[in-house]
Amino acid sequence: MKDRIATILSLVTSQTKWGVDSARPKKSVFPGIGGFTDAGEDAFILQTNYSDYGQQTRLEFEEGYVFFIRLIHFFGIFHPQQLPSSQQLIDLLIRNGKSDSHVGAKLIDGTYYATLHSTGYYHEEETDENLAELFQTQLNRVIMDLIIDLPKMIRQLGVHPFQPYFGPEGDEVAKIFGPVSRKETA
Repeated sequence: MKDRIATILSLVTSQTKWGVDSARPKKSVFPGIGGFTDAGEDAFILQTNYSDYGQQTRLEFEEGYVFFIRLIHFFGIFHPQQLPSSQQLIDLLIRNGKSDSHVGAKLIDGTYYATLHSTGYYHEEETDENLAELFQTQLNRVIMDLIIDLPKMIRQLGVHPFQPYFGPEGDEVAKIFGPVSRKETA
């Protein structure tokens, strides 16, 4: 199954790498992947435009007749001194109910990471080309949620985002969280 997921990711990369690469100098976002790396038995790390900014998109899969692909996008760290109020958590649950991807948290080595999760269910009998198209739709939805909702979620939840963050309110977010520095990657 791992080889098949790698084939699907290669198909998506071949279709979207040009957009990811062309968005980089403009400091913008293109919904796609520029590449991927192996991250263990059942996972890959995807290179997106957010990767250049310290954020990470992890793909995990579980095989079966119907298999799932879970995307987990790490976008910041929760600060214990700035935990959300009850009303902010209710607002978040309402948002999760209206969205294709869900805000969550992941505890790793004592640090609570702010994450965005999306799970897609796929039929094993689909062709690799069809699966690549379906997966690209799942990835597009996550990226659109990041572009549209992330600045608001950062403010509401007291999350310290990985810097710099860009999006429709990128300049405003940079003013709140500090100056923007950019590291180019090859």
